[in-house]
Amino acid sequence: MKEQRAVKQPHRELLQTGLVHHRAGRFAQASACYGRLLQANPRNADALHLSGVLARQQDRLDVSARLIGTAIQLNGGVSTYHYNLARTFALQGRRGEAKESYRRAIRLNGRDPDSMQMLAQLLGEPSEAAEAIELCTRVVELAPEREPVYLHLAFLLKSRGEMPAALELYRKAVSLFPDSSDSHFSLGKALYEAGLPEECLPSYERALALKPDDTEAHNCLGRVLHERGDLGLARESYLRAVTLNPEFAEALSNLGALQMDAGEYKTGEAVLRRAVALKPDLWNAHCNLGSILARQGDALGAIAAFRTVLMVNPHDVPTLCSLGFTFDALGDEAGAASCFRLALKVQPGSSLARFNLSSHLLLEGNFADGWPEYEHRWNVRQFAGKREPFAQPQWRGEPIRGAKIYVYAEQGLGDTLQFVRYIPMLVERGAEVILEVQPPLVDLLGNLGPAVQVIVKGERPQEVDWHSPLLSLPGAFDTNLSNIPAPVPYLRADPGKCAGWSRRLTANSLKVGVVWTGNPGHTRDRLRSISFAQFRRLTEVEGATFYALQKGLTAAQREEIASAGKVVDLGAELQDFTDTAAIVANLDLVITVDTSVAHLAGALGKPVWILLPHAPDWRWLRERDDSPWYPTARLFRQTAAGQWGSVLEKVQRELQCAVRALGGVH
Repeated sequence: MKEQRAVKQPHRELLQTGLVHHRAGRFAQASACYGRLLQANPRNADALHLSGVLARQQDRLDVSARLIGTAIQLNGGVSTYHYNLARTFALQGRRGEAKESYRRAIRLNGRDPDSMQMLAQLLGEPSEAAEAIELCTRVVELAPEREPVYLHLAFLLKSRGEMPAALELYRKAVSLFPDSSDSHFSLGKALYEAGLPEECLPSYERALALKPDDTEAHNCLGRVLHERGDLGLARESYLRAVTLNPEFAEALSNLGALQMDAGEYKTGEAVLRRAVALKPDLWNAHCNLGSILARQGDALGAIAAFRTVLMVNPHDVPTLCSLGFTFDALGDEAGAASCFRLALKVQPGSSLARFNLSSHLLLEGNFADGWPEYEHRWNVRQFAGKREPFAQPQWRGEPIRGAKIYVYAEQGLGDTLQFVRYIPMLVERGAEVILEVQPPLVDLLGNLGPAVQVIVKGERPQEVDWHSPLLSLPGAFDTNLSNIPAPVPYLRADPGKCAGWSRRLTANSLKVGVVWTGNPGHTRDRLRSISFAQFRRLTEVEGATFYALQKGLTAAQREEIASAGKVVDLGAELQDFTDTAAIVANLDLVITVDTSVAHLAGALGKPVWILLPHAPDWRWLRERDDSPWYPTARLFRQTAAGQWGSVLEKVQRELQCAVRALGGVH
């Protein structure tokens, strides 16, 4: 409560007594003192004003406005009266009148930081931003000890796009108020919004050290960790937030998204449904729910969730991208592309939309436009944590003779096997290559030549001239459909292991390696994998012996394979890809879904039949039954989403033809 101006005797003592009671929270005694004053003099402006302040504190807002208004009518030259009337108006929702009352208080007292601060907080329209900034600036000069003013002024500057000035002010607040969790948290949020996620981590961590129960800080910290791929620590942060506040819908939505990324679809769906129930207008939760339903094959449920958002905000870019992804999974390529293009029309710089669109451009064979858009993958959550930081520039096709380049695998094993074909091309240009790959591939790729050093992930060297993510090389080499480097074999199996497996794989029939399912953690695994119960029909073809090249099968799955009779399960003997390559080298044919074994067989120049979902990965292009990436490959495509029956029937016929062509035996 602002200080009351002095009044004349004989009522000064009674007024002061009332003020003492008022400030001590003894409202009944204060009211009695003010009442006695007003009985003696109903036109006592000070008593009317203080009675009005007391009424506001008792939530009698209409009475408060009337009493303070009467005091102003009697004496309109007291800034404190206008200040307190403004506060009452603000509580009544009379924002316009509140603003004018604060302005009158400031005109009467140009050094009143209270009115300036309160008015600045009320000025929320874009046209009022300049006035709010001026007011906060004056408050900082008049009352430099007020931390909230620094934070509000920085927020206003940030809202106007003046991020450098805002960050400078947030940092000043942190230096002035180092023990304030609010200042550290606000700096962290600003750094995140400025595109500096790594820099914001210390701010969030300091905020939580000062205020461990800050649910918003836990949620924000989790989001940064999530986006950089640290799912374990991100999960801890989200769980801490929802433990502290079980009804924190935003944190539940983020937790559900993390569980989706971790393949925990049922648990994530339950969490997201709770987030939506708690906060029906949390559109991000609806979008996440749609995505997790799509991952589980519930396309109709996913589309309904996305449309819930788009009915309210038809230009929400993340939702448009997610809807496009769902259309893509259904095989509706035109619908998917229209979603991505609309998202780009709304937000031309959206990395998510540009990355999703790149898949369609590449699928169409439009490599010239597709490769540049594909570089936007690094700003998408699923890839953000996979990019390695380098001081050296990324190689984009510059002269490289005599230089050392560090190339690193960034995605799956199949991606590495497909795109290592570009490593010899770097050597041909005179480069020395250090190639970082996943542990199962180190030995297989160790024979790429004397100018190529193959290392396992984590053994990163320091002295290089250039770097490149592996899947950026096609764009750097200006790859198009006419110049895809496809000299096969570009990988070779170990001769010693080949000889060993040759002595074991002695079936007097067509020797066929089979793979029917991929990594269950893959985001598209539901689309690409086939149950053995369905796939089993291929193993009924006479004149062929089948070798299962599946790793990680359960005991129940191995029993199912054993019951098929003619399937030899080699999965337990596959230690790394040198074993798989040696086996494949001794086979006549590999039949597989879209997994790393498909790429291995193609790279070894072995005949390989690849079974593809209706919405295939971009690398298999559209409609064609061959692959410019692998001359020995044949593609068998679904004609409708989820329908493997016709695909397996065709493969079975072709396999029977292959057996007959060889007379059933060797």
